[in-house]
Parts: sequence; C-alpha cells; structure tokens
Amino acid sequence: MSVSIAAQEFEASAFAPGAGTEVPGRISARAAFQELLRGGVLLVDVRSEIARRRQGGPHPMLLPRVVDRHLLEWRLDPRSETAWPEAAYDARVVVLSGAGHSSQPIAADLRALGIGAAVDIVGGFDAWRAAGLPVRSM
Repeated sequence: MSVSIAAQEFEASAFAPGAGTEVPGRISARAAFQELLRGGVLLVDVRSEIARRRQGGPHPMLLPRVVDRHLLEWRLDPRSETAWPEAAYDARVVVLSGAGHSSQPIAADLRALGIGAAVDIVGGFDAWRAAGLPVRSM
C-alpha cells in the first residue's frame, strides 16, 4: 500500500529535532527529515530488501536511494565509474539502517573515504517510524 502525501502537508517545524539527540556523526530522524525537506541531502537506505519489505520505507517523495551495503562506496565515491550523479566529497549523505546499529559504522566509513558530511540516523528506520515521519509500505 502506498501513501500519497503532498509536499505542503509537511511542516518542518512540527518535526524539530529533540534536545539531546544530536551526536557527532549521527542525527535524529526528525533532524534528518528537516534536512531532506530543505533539499540538498541524499538519503541512503542500506537495509536489506527483506527488511524494507517487512518495515516499509521513507516516503518516496523524499527520494531515498536504496543500495546494498557492499556497493555503497562505489556509488558514493566520485572517482568510481559506477558513482551516482550526486556523488561528491562535499555531499550531505544520511545513512538509514533498521535500528541505527549498522548505519553508524557505514557513515564512519564514508567519512574515511572523504565524504565528510556523511551521518547516520540514530535509531534508524525504527526511530523514523516512531517519530511519525512519512513512510510507505512496501
């Protein structure tokens, strides 16, 4: 089941980041959502296909990219022949996993690669859904 949501239905101020949730290299689901609404941010979902089918995903209007973990660096390294068009060392990349455990080291790997603005979402998709942010069923 898909959810149809118009951009004007989102009021970024209603999803202000919670106090005390910001950690260097990590952001809250609400802060990630605010950044996505402003634009210029690449949301990368690294969950398995099985997890995405079971849990759902961020609303398609937010243009999430889905990638298998073993291909992520190839897609985001601007030097790679298989890089996405938006790949850049100064890109703001937000990594999303199921519960936020695997995304933290992935974001650190991206920063080590030279993508200095790579972060992950504390609590992953579980936190995204719990915050009432827009989702779709898969």
